[in-house]
Amino acid sequence: MRFVRRHGAKALSLRAVADDVGVSSQALYRHFAGLDEILFDVAREAVVELADRLGDEASLAELGERYVRWAIDEPHLFQLAFGEDGLGNGALGPMFEAGPPPQQLFMRAADDPDEALAHWVVAHGVATLAVDGLLGEATVTPLDALDRIRIRLEPN
Repeated sequence: MRFVRRHGAKALSLRAVADDVGVSSQALYRHFAGLDEILFDVAREAVVELADRLGDEASLAELGERYVRWAIDEPHLFQLAFGEDGLGNGALGPMFEAGPPPQQLFMRAADDPDEALAHWVVAHGVATLAVDGLLGEATVTPLDALDRIRIRLEPN
């Protein structure tokens, strides 16, 4: 996970992992079938770390802020778990065996599943835009944007 955290999944190779942990590439094959298995394990650990960061006892607003902060703090891990170039396309189901899906943590924080889903969608969208650098020269920070949208989502 340390290597992906620093360099991103695209830079990962068996040789790079071996060098990073101080073993031969052949030694890695005793523990992993190949690079995809390593990436899958790192993505699983990333989702568990995210779930830990979100915590069990938090409001929807707190969950959204923690979700966006984790994505900004750990952009490579976020992209691996949820990004277009990562394992997020179709592989998330098995990854969540290691920890609760972030959406479920949002669902637990609200009585209304639609409200919880709306908060998760907004948090995930803001996080994705921030990590992908698509907010450009916006005068509002990702967390300010999340807060402005959250206010509109709250029931009157």
